[in-house]
Amino acid sequence: MIDLHIHSTASDGSLSPEEIVAIAAQKGLSAIAIADHDSVEGAATLMGHKLPIELVPAVEASCDLDGRDIHMLAYFPDLEDRVFSSYMARLREERVVRAKEIFARLSAVGVEIPDADEFLSGSTKRSIGRGLIGRLLVRAGVVSNMKEAFSKYLSKGRPGYVRRSMMSPTNIIEIIRNAGAVPVVAHPGVTGLEFDKLATLADLGVLGIEVLHPEHSPEEVEKYSRIAGELGLVPTGGSDCHGTDSREGMSIGSLEVPDSWLEELRALSGKDKNGAHNG
Repeated sequence: MIDLHIHSTASDGSLSPEEIVAIAAQKGLSAIAIADHDSVEGAATLMGHKLPIELVPAVEASCDLDGRDIHMLAYFPDLEDRVFSSYMARLREERVVRAKEIFARLSAVGVEIPDADEFLSGSTKRSIGRGLIGRLLVRAGVVSNMKEAFSKYLSKGRPGYVRRSMMSPTNIIEIIRNAGAVPVVAHPGVTGLEFDKLATLADLGVLGIEVLHPEHSPEEVEKYSRIAGELGLVPTGGSDCHGTDSREGMSIGSLEVPDSWLEELRALSGKDKNGAHNG
């Protein structure tokens, strides 16, 4: 089994890349993908090291489709691609600006976070998301858990919500593919994507759909598996684990994702297990 969607401390996960690999190996997984938001730093720190399982480099980025926040997974990007790296760096910088606005909005409703300045002064190599800010709220005693942090302050319509500015699907897919990566639509059931929108994304160059995800119902798994077949897209799947405080069912290796799906992804990337181009 494999898990192609895990977040580390390089973005909004609570587990380091080393901890993720150790847990995955203990659970008997053959391969994992660390797919942090707007960052390949988590996976990059382990590239070239001898690991007990295969580590697939990946990243999760966002784009705007008709006013809808769509997440795109990019598998096997060229970590030396300058355009891709600079774009990811720009996204991380924009996340810092957004975090400052979130803190300002929280302050306006009387929510002060003592270590906010220290948090913002950290390296921009880490992608700052609402999950990290939620953990700060928990640590400061403002809320008792992550669920409360989002429902009370960070979800859309709540006092601390700030929408990110995002690129169009055309642009992000082009950047992903130019970096030698395979673009895959993440958790389409979560964002409510139906056949027509997925067909549009396929026409733009998307090559896969995340079929297996903890928030997909059995009916949605069947639906997206069928759509993948109809559109000629590869299926993928993963736990979307963000660490020890992930929601129930979102632990590493919690879904039975077949090894063959990784082989299909690898074939599309044109790379072998060592990251070298075939042929």
